[in-house]
Amino acid sequence: ADLPQAQDEFLDFNTQIDRSVLPEIIRLAGGANIRLAFVRVQRRPSTDGPPEQSRALARYIEELRGYLTAHGALFHDDHGDPHQPLAVYADGDHLQSSQRIPYTERFARAQAAFFQ
Repeated sequence: ADLPQAQDEFLDFNTQIDRSVLPEIIRLAGGANIRLAFVRVQRRPSTDGPPEQSRALARYIEELRGYLTAHGALFHDDHGDPHQPLAVYADGDHLQSSQRIPYTERFARAQAAFFQ
């Protein structure tokens, strides 16, 4: 998310996955019968809404989601979550401490099937 727009060439998922440790993480987790969950936290929004993302980043995230779910992992993306306006953030990309339990409860409800 911190890559400048000019570096969108690094957001080619199919090229990057061959350089990644992600396939090995999935292999190791599978061998140990561990289900993996990946959460993309939302970057600090502006007063107008969620942070902008390039088309290349949006495409990369969708390809990542497809790859992870095809390998049995959960992928949850907080980007654009209406429950996470600027008002619930403390500093940087961190939610206020008063928002941690409500966030966790929403996450657990939304992903209940994963925890069964």
